[in-house]
Amino acid sequence: MKLVTKFNSLLEGEQSFDTAPKITFFILILGGIHTAFIVLFLWLRIWVMVDVNIISLLIYSISYFSKLKNNYKWLTILLYSEVMLHTLCATFTIGNKSGFHLYLIGLVPAVYYIAYNAKAKQQKLSAWKLSLLSLILYVIVKAIDNCHEPLYQLSTKQYFLLYYMNILITYIAVVYVMTLFATAVCMAEKKLKAINKKLKTLANTDPLTELSNRRGMEKRLEKAILEANENVSTFSIIIADIDDFKQLNDTYGHECGDFILIRIAEILKDQVRNKDFVCRWGGEEILILLSDCKIDSGATIAEKLRIIIEETEIEYDKEFVHFTMTFGVQEYIPGSTAEDIIRMADMKLYKGKKKGKNCVISQL
Repeated sequence: MKLVTKFNSLLEGEQSFDTAPKITFFILILGGIHTAFIVLFLWLRIWVMVDVNIISLLIYSISYFSKLKNNYKWLTILLYSEVMLHTLCATFTIGNKSGFHLYLIGLVPAVYYIAYNAKAKQQKLSAWKLSLLSLILYVIVKAIDNCHEPLYQLSTKQYFLLYYMNILITYIAVVYVMTLFATAVCMAEKKLKAINKKLKTLANTDPLTELSNRRGMEKRLEKAILEANENVSTFSIIIADIDDFKQLNDTYGHECGDFILIRIAEILKDQVRNKDFVCRWGGEEILILLSDCKIDSGATIAEKLRIIIEETEIEYDKEFVHFTMTFGVQEYIPGSTAEDIIRMADMKLYKGKKKGKNCVISQL
């Protein structure tokens, strides 16, 4: 039952193959079919069709063993040439009652799939023109069959078996090609989604610290305000700034400043709760969103972070570098905007800088 479900999802294009089938596998299948036809026509003693199928087998052998299998234009020419030759010869030899003209219909989805792959490799191939050619050839062989008596007449049973065998082969070929098509589209969609997800992450992430950037935090703040108003809850923010960061850069170099930012980002990510959100607000400023947190709890968290950072040092150019941060804490006030909350937290941060830095300010 699971196998049937998996096969059905595969046909619907909802699941991709573990290993994407290649067009070369399709060539092998066609070669195998023509090998079977050689045996069939040897049994029927129709030598013309034996020769035709030997030629068809040679064409697919050339396609498989040469570099032509990677050139979709030449591959399509070979495919059309083989099907045209085989269909015309079958029409003249045993007539359309054998059903070999049905392969012209099977060409249509095949050529669209080949054109799809050709586009991926920047090779131009007009699928609709080739499909129109299939229609023209179909009309031609039907006209030939109406005006020309076949060279060989088979029994009713033999015609019946040949016709329905060719219907089955055409149907299987069409389903196989469309399955490949659906799988290719499914894989392309998954790849596109993965790329879009990566781009979205990059658009909202600071490349140095791997924290969220300002854009990502603005979205989180909007969501937090909306949830606070709907659930009558609250949250707090902490805005923190590295003390004397310009002096650190001037003394030890900007690379050292980058190391400090990276280390601070690691500390904050490790110390805050899973439901909290940390971002690099800009330059040496960090903004932390504390969910379901009143100002007193926010001040306690900020003080804990201040102490950890004060006790942290990094080794740079054989020197141990110490750094501190000043923190401003603000609780959400119903009716205020994100800009209002940040401005109030920033005022407290400024007060902390004036007070002597390396401190937490939660009240003005």
